[in-house]
Amino acid sequence: MSANYLSMETLTWFLLDVFGLEEVLKAPRHQDHDKASVTQFLDTVKKWCDTELFPVFREMDEHPARFEDGVVKVHPIVGATMKRAGELGLLGATFDYE
Repeated sequence: MSANYLSMETLTWFLLDVFGLEEVLKAPRHQDHDKASVTQFLDTVKKWCDTELFPVFREMDEHPARFEDGVVKVHPIVGATMKRAGELGLLGATFDYE
């Protein structure tokens, strides 16, 4: 498995220096977050991608989603992936707490 599909240093540079993440985190909506919590979250997501997603991408590409008998059929790993993404808070990350 190769973990070289993403440079965390480049991502961090974009978030902090290009997009001004620390300024964004001053907004009331993001008051529960800081640079450290965002970094920890990104590290968690990267670890998940390295261990669970990256290894199955080729197989998923070889067996893409298809439309059969009026139903979209996806690779079986998609369900497990979506469940794990929900557990990590990725699916609801853009929503307010309420």
